[in-house]
Amino acid sequence: MNKSARFEYWKKPWMKWCTFIAALLYFMMLWRSISEYREVSALDIFSDEARMEYRAETIWRCILDGGSAYLWSSVFLTGCFAKDRRAAHLFEGAALIIFALLLVGAGAAFDIFEHGGRRVFCFVFITLAFASGVYLIFKNRKKEE
Repeated sequence: MNKSARFEYWKKPWMKWCTFIAALLYFMMLWRSISEYREVSALDIFSDEARMEYRAETIWRCILDGGSAYLWSSVFLTGCFAKDRRAAHLFEGAALIIFALLLVGAGAAFDIFEHGGRRVFCFVFITLAFASGVYLIFKNRKKEE
């Protein structure tokens, strides 16, 4: 491998800006969901049961939007600051493990695991994120040895 070749994370230069725009859009969607929840809950138009269901749906939407914003932001930051492929894989792996832990914490704090479909989705997603993160980190340890 040619050590003098400059490392490029992005295959095309415009890809960096696409990931930045995706992260920005998801942050905007998260902000919109929070603002909408504040406005609608202030109206006091729901019964107690409907209010709890609306709250659960809004929390779920916020977790999905926030998680997507986090993942797109981590890809953007990885592409901007990684100096070589090894550093990029380490940062990606750490970001995925942190994401899995944040999802577990959000699920425990907001009881998103009580719905059957969400429980399965979260379990699969958390398992994939954590396993992928560990794989990326240990893949680079093997190359180092």
